[in-house]
Amino acid sequence: MSSVGLVLVGDELLAGRVKDLNTGFLCERLWQLGSPATLVSILPDDLGEIASTVKVFSQKFDWVMTVGGLGPTHDDVTVEAVAQAFDDQLVHSERMYQDLCKMYGKANEGIRRMSRIPQKATLLEAPSFPQVQVDNVFIMPGTPGFLVKRFEAIAHFFASETMAYLETSVHIEESELAFGIQQIAKAFPDVKIGSYPSRDERGQFVKLSVEAESDTLAKQAFGQIQELIESHQTTN
Repeated sequence: MSSVGLVLVGDELLAGRVKDLNTGFLCERLWQLGSPATLVSILPDDLGEIASTVKVFSQKFDWVMTVGGLGPTHDDVTVEAVAQAFDDQLVHSERMYQDLCKMYGKANEGIRRMSRIPQKATLLEAPSFPQVQVDNVFIMPGTPGFLVKRFEAIAHFFASETMAYLETSVHIEESELAFGIQQIAKAFPDVKIGSYPSRDERGQFVKLSVEAESDTLAKQAFGQIQELIESHQTTN
């Protein structure tokens, strides 16, 4: 199982002017592929802040994705920040330039600016224009439509053994099961146990889930949860 850090970039995200649609998609797909997101950070359009975060993430996680900040304007600094994180410099990529000109149907200075990549970068095949990779960092666009298609082009990098996952829902208030769940969590430190209260037309209910790399451990922990529920239902 690989660890993945996500670095989302944009003043507009922090101000709430643009709704983040990318994190949910990426986290779901990464989990499906067996490499769940470990940490997500949302940063302003600040060159130094992005560079320092990418540097830390690249050392801490197996893979990193930056999302956003790839446009032609002055505040699109993600590519430069990634180069800075790896003590690199930006160079013009003629391949990127030609593909972007073809995609936009025009050539101008803005497109030329978007064609700069870190000198150490690798260009991968992807829809419309090449995907930029620097070491263990993928530089992704922030536009959801572009991101979805481009992620699928690199999804194989994240393919790993999928996690074992089981869940159940029961109409019992979460607080009544909390102590028992805590004891099960202590007994199975390598199992992630989730508890998510909600309400429907029948009243309060809680969804309980277990997640583990080991199918055996997941089933054992889930069995304990089922016993806890049955015990509560018997005594109430």
